[in-house]
Amino acid sequence: TGTVDATGTGRPWVYSSGLRGEGKVYVDLMPSRPVVVSICATPPAIDGKLDDACWQEAQPVPFQNNSHLAEPQTTLLIRRDGQAIYFGYRRKAAIRDGEPIPFKATLADDDAEVWRDDDFEIFLTDSKRQVGLQFAVGCGGGRFEGLNAIPKRDWSDLKWKAPWTHAVSKGADEWIAEVAIPIATLTAEKLDPANLQLNVMSYNVSNPGRRSIFITDPSPLGFGRCQNFIPIAEK
Repeated sequence: TGTVDATGTGRPWVYSSGLRGEGKVYVDLMPSRPVVVSICATPPAIDGKLDDACWQEAQPVPFQNNSHLAEPQTTLLIRRDGQAIYFGYRRKAAIRDGEPIPFKATLADDDAEVWRDDDFEIFLTDSKRQVGLQFAVGCGGGRFEGLNAIPKRDWSDLKWKAPWTHAVSKGADEWIAEVAIPIATLTAEKLDPANLQLNVMSYNVSNPGRRSIFITDPSPLGFGRCQNFIPIAEK
């Protein structure tokens, strides 16, 4: 590092940054586009595996700034039909000294504080952005759901309950979550299934690397009071 004499200007300073050591830098130059979700003829079995035909045909959804490519690598798949929206999530373990670093997976109950474990969270709203529904699954199988009155910019109400299904599987080198959110759960809160918007977070407490990555930055208020979403386009 060094200094630069920037005389003759009203701002006689220069901001700089640097990296040392081997690594990768990912720069996303593309503007936010809709998340394209294709219709599946046969829904996946919600069993914590991603071996269904509908997942094999799905294109991964990128996270902002291609952060899903950095260690620990993350994959997000989304499909839908007339009954539900389906999410498939896989996160690889980071490797240290040739061995995978164990995931944190301590909670298995409903209404669990799954953010204490590695977890996967979904936030759904529609183009009106009045109500947001938050669904979270922890690596240990715990889950919670919350309802957010978006204009109030308050934390999600975790006392809200609604039908949805999840399953988790965990090995040494990866953990997988599958989620099915019924369309009826969305319409019960007056969300328009034809104009849905989405954000997703992958949360990492066990491995080195970023603590959280999103498909779009949720705003400085954080994911629990998410203000930013990407539209879902049906294919």
